Amino acid sequence: LPQFVPERGHIMGAGTANQAVSVTASLPDKLFLNGNPASPTWIDVSLNLDQLPDGAGVYAYTVAADKTLDVFVGGDLTVSAGMSPGIYANEYVVTAT
Repeated sequence: LPQFVPERGHIMGAGTANQAVSVTASLPDKLFLNGNPASPTWIDVSLNLDQLPDGAGVYAYTVAADKTLDVFVGGDLTVSAGMSPGIYANEYVVTAT
């Protein structure tokens, strides 16, 4: 069993209240054993931001009245019986403009 409770990624920013922010993301579709992309052991993952993207893959956010911007990243994965134990990881990039 994991020694920690997994939770969604949380990216925080700041700006002017009600400011429109365009967010793009490069999200992986695999998590690799020990975070090593050369590993032959991986899990398929489906990651998403907490908003829906437009047709060009841009997510629209608005800075809150308290001048904060919160972007969450979460997803789904299936762990099959017999998978190698360990930490499965990868990296993603989120850019706010």
